[in-house]
Amino acid sequence: MKRILTIFMAITLFFSAMNFIEAEDFSNYKNSIRIKIASYSQDGYELKSSGGFNIIDSGNIIANTKRDAVKLFFNGSEMGIYDNGGLIGKYDFSREIVVSPVIGELNFKDNIYTGDFTITKLDGSLVNIVEMEDYVNSVVANEVGNTFEIEAIKAQAVAARTYAFYNGKKYIDKGYNLTGDAYSQIYNGKKRVDDKIRNAVAETKGEVITYNGGLIDATYSSSNGGIIASAKEVWGEERPYLISKLDPYSINTPKVNWSYSTSLKEIETKINPETKILGLESISIIRSDEGRVSFVVCKYPNEEKKIRAERFRSLMGNANIKSTNFTIEEALSINKPENKIVISKYGTIDLFAEEAPSTELVSTNNITINGKGTGHGVGMSQYGANEMAKQKFNYKDIIKFYYNGVEINKIYE
Repeated sequence: MKRILTIFMAITLFFSAMNFIEAEDFSNYKNSIRIKIASYSQDGYELKSSGGFNIIDSGNIIANTKRDAVKLFFNGSEMGIYDNGGLIGKYDFSREIVVSPVIGELNFKDNIYTGDFTITKLDGSLVNIVEMEDYVNSVVANEVGNTFEIEAIKAQAVAARTYAFYNGKKYIDKGYNLTGDAYSQIYNGKKRVDDKIRNAVAETKGEVITYNGGLIDATYSSSNGGIIASAKEVWGEERPYLISKLDPYSINTPKVNWSYSTSLKEIETKINPETKILGLESISIIRSDEGRVSFVVCKYPNEEKKIRAERFRSLMGNANIKSTNFTIEEALSINKPENKIVISKYGTIDLFAEEAPSTELVSTNNITINGKGTGHGVGMSQYGANEMAKQKFNYKDIIKFYYNGVEINKIYE
């Protein structure tokens, strides 16, 4: 029995240490996180601040200007900093130089930012080094906004913070942690941030979502249309906290229904980078047990190709195929002597003629794709979360509904 207890204690200590190390590793982002704001510009980046700027190297001010604007340029081996009086300095990338407002905040392209700015040595991208909670404020304001219920805003704050910690090393080799666009999370500095957002974020400060003691990839989308997608069916990766199930809170969310008209020829052209085949004859779908599309089956004269549904969305354009919760309808024609009546093979045939028309149906190659929801559908539905909040669920209830078997932990004060 003593041996069993010793082994049990050793295993417990191992996992406790592993979780502590992981928390320590990620918690350094609580002080600052690096967000790519803009890709390389040969015209440089103009930063504005009414109080002037400090040029800082390892915490030490090495230059400053009282002028209200500076420009940062990248020439491959150096960062040049200028104001309208001329060159302030040129700095190689053997050390990191940051630009910081003397007082207050900084303006870039009419957006206000806190923190410091620098340029990456790899490709000259503009990066904002910002405190984590300020970053979360911005993400929440730009992902859901202040019209959402307060508990839904809190749920978004915890999901956004967790996503940032989990994915914080995604672009580290490029000189930043995340991007400020939809490839990561939408970040626009202080734009749209107000007291309602700040208070909701503050009430969840330091809170993250964990599964079995580890941080989760807290993915989310606008609305799943009533069916949560699993990570496996969308990305081919099994994640026990990102499973598929029905979501009654996302069935009647705003702008839930969508439709896209296309043709077999257009589909053939757009999916060709994946299939490398011409002569598309028809397409059909394979659904998951819950009803979302898992694969699109493309039939050619001599073979079939299966494309994962999320990849099909990407090829066709995510703005066109807004989710993987869709149906496909092919337009057909009834052959008649005087004309052709275009119908859907899923609809009802209305026979207006006194003489019955021919029952021969001829494909017109016109395709209508009807769907529900927006986004990949994995994890939290933002509009579904808002509906849950309207029904008096708190943010922890919301999180535990959308992420299977998780806990909410505070990793810093």
